[in-house]
Amino acid sequence: RPSLYFFPFLMSCATVCPQDDEKDIAGGNTSKFHKMVTMSQKLYSSEAFKGKDDRSKRRKLVARLRGLYQDTNISETFAEAVVKAGWLDFQQWLRETNSIKLDSDDDQKKLTEILDSKKEVNWSFVDGPDLHETTLNSLVALTSSLMKTFYDASPNLGPWNSAKMVEELSHEKSHCLILRSDKDDEFIGYVCFRIEANIISVQEEYLEFYVYELMIKDSYQRKGYGELLMNACEHIATCKLCDYIELTVFTSNTAAMKFYRKGMHYEFDKGELDEYKHDYRILTKIL
Repeated sequence: RPSLYFFPFLMSCATVCPQDDEKDIAGGNTSKFHKMVTMSQKLYSSEAFKGKDDRSKRRKLVARLRGLYQDTNISETFAEAVVKAGWLDFQQWLRETNSIKLDSDDDQKKLTEILDSKKEVNWSFVDGPDLHETTLNSLVALTSSLMKTFYDASPNLGPWNSAKMVEELSHEKSHCLILRSDKDDEFIGYVCFRIEANIISVQEEYLEFYVYELMIKDSYQRKGYGELLMNACEHIATCKLCDYIELTVFTSNTAAMKFYRKGMHYEFDKGELDEYKHDYRILTKIL
């Protein structure tokens, strides 16, 4: 671009049309996005990657592509933009990348059917350590907006602490299932869970599926998204041979209590301590 020092008349356009710079920046970012798509498509179509279960690396690539996409002015959704840039089978590749690995093809197919039951939703599994900073911040912000009041009022679990929530979600054993709108990529909600051994004694040990967080944005509540996430969790827990699913609900959170007790048919855990029941309840479903 010519220097403004040698073409003074361009100064007036720069003053009147500051959006030109923004267009140039967006255009440059679009070019970077298209180049990254082309390189990524060639890489994952090569013999070196065919048949390999490298979902963690694939998810990191998706995060990088999504970051570039968000800096552009492209009108299509993220997946549509990648396909338009030349990666024609990206939708199927993304579906495989986004899913958690189950042992049998039938179990994998059933999980996909559960998550695809809402057609307007894009879903993805992300391991805690692989959460992109922007995504992690979004999860924490949503959780804070919905739960800070409950935490601050809790004598045992409070007050609210964003740093602790970051540690919980990004823990090496955490898995997050994230929902976004298919239309505009808007964040809908998520569930965070872990699968761990619960050792009671030398003779007694169980495999526990613990739901740490289930959060749905206000504008999407009571539309079946919470049930969708829990159905997926229950299917995964069954496929992984977990003995039960467990979660904690603030006693004062009557809406959540009704959802789990009446909607999802969870029971109060028999091992609850009476001294904490006024603050929170532990709910369980035996599998």
